[in-house]
Amino acid sequence: MANLKRNKHNVNKNLTNTDSNVDETSSFFASNSAGNGDSVTIKKSDVVIEDNSDSNSSAKNSAISIENSGLESLQGRQNSANDLDNQNSGLTAENKPSIAIKDENESVIVKDGVSNASFGLNGNGHSQSDDEDEVQVKAKHTKKLKKSTKQRMRTIGILTVLGIFTGSGLGVWYFNNAVGPIIDYSQYNENDYIVSAESVLGKYGVNSDYENWLTQLKNNNDITSPADLSPAENFILAEFNASLADTFHIVGNGKVTASVFGISTSQSVYSEKNYDGGYYTFESISDGMLKIGKCSVMRKDTDGVRLYSSSNITNGGKDAVWNDYQDYSNEGYIALAGSTPDGIQSYIISDKTIIDQSEVVYDEESGYYSFTVDLDPITSVLRYVRQVQQTSGLSSLPTFSSVSQTITIDENWNLISISIEEEYSVIYGVSASCSGNLTSYYDFGMSEEEIKDFFPVDPYQINFNV
Repeated sequence: MANLKRNKHNVNKNLTNTDSNVDETSSFFASNSAGNGDSVTIKKSDVVIEDNSDSNSSAKNSAISIENSGLESLQGRQNSANDLDNQNSGLTAENKPSIAIKDENESVIVKDGVSNASFGLNGNGHSQSDDEDEVQVKAKHTKKLKKSTKQRMRTIGILTVLGIFTGSGLGVWYFNNAVGPIIDYSQYNENDYIVSAESVLGKYGVNSDYENWLTQLKNNNDITSPADLSPAENFILAEFNASLADTFHIVGNGKVTASVFGISTSQSVYSEKNYDGGYYTFESISDGMLKIGKCSVMRKDTDGVRLYSSSNITNGGKDAVWNDYQDYSNEGYIALAGSTPDGIQSYIISDKTIIDQSEVVYDEESGYYSFTVDLDPITSVLRYVRQVQQTSGLSSLPTFSSVSQTITIDENWNLISISIEEEYSVIYGVSASCSGNLTSYYDFGMSEEEIKDFFPVDPYQINFNV
């Protein structure tokens, strides 16, 4: 279980006003924090701070000179003055700050003590401009609160669409860009965690004639059943066996629950994969508050994948109307989705990604063998997270905290079912906690014609534009 935290950094910003274009209605604030005799010059089009103070002075006031090129009249220009905020009320005559307003020729037009200057202060000691600024700040704050509330409600709705899966795996749909990924998946190489079937078979003396691997495995060793192998070896051989099948039909059903701000909502998920010996199709549908689906089609041993998208979900979330599509090369589709539609599932399962496992248990009633593996929530999903990103249009990836699979096979390493339970989170302004479960069932005994009846689109009518 990965415990991931985002470090928060406090950033202190030192702001310096230079080359500020200030119009005649702008108001300035000068704090009396410098020494006696300070000179702060404020021009109409350029803010400059001149510090001629005596460093040993302890007085806390400032002398302010306002240079206003072309200043025609003090009246009507009160909004250009500083918010003095009556801070100098307790000063003595010796250190009391003064206001000097000069014309273009540096001649003093007005010079008066702060207490006597008239710069549009209202009854509360604030300038009219200051009050207007306060109103604007309050208005902006109210607007932000409304926007934040609206965004939170939208987030809850968006995160209900959580259940598109890859292969026979379970995933999550996100329809807006989230904050960047917490985990940098690019630093991992998926090939470092994949163990090939050839390496497992070679361990038991099967180095060629892989079509007859099962006979050789049993003849060359004291292996009589899956109970004689580890969970990782059993899955790798079962997955390899599925790749040799003439046909397959895989159906998955499940549900994903998301919790945002203490509010939970669920979305049903449906998956179907078909292979008739010539074409692969992978259909995935999420149904609930939002109805969205994806369907990919690939021809065996050729370059090209067509990806359909649909929001017209029918038949209780098990079918969709497929019209809009885009074609990809196999390489382009892998870069987009993590794996091509011919894979059994996109999770990486090997002794390098399994962090805990059960014993291989035989059920006498069914004659099946089953085992459970807990997977590393990073290395096991290196391909899978890209599928999630592709189906959602995200610029970032989800963060998995746990992935557990219970795998059932028969005595000849044919997959019977895979049940997946997983937990993950996504950041969309706030963190949403998600949990999902999906069970997929495998059938390798259908004829080619039977499989064709399950195709969501007719792949034989497709000309891939790649």
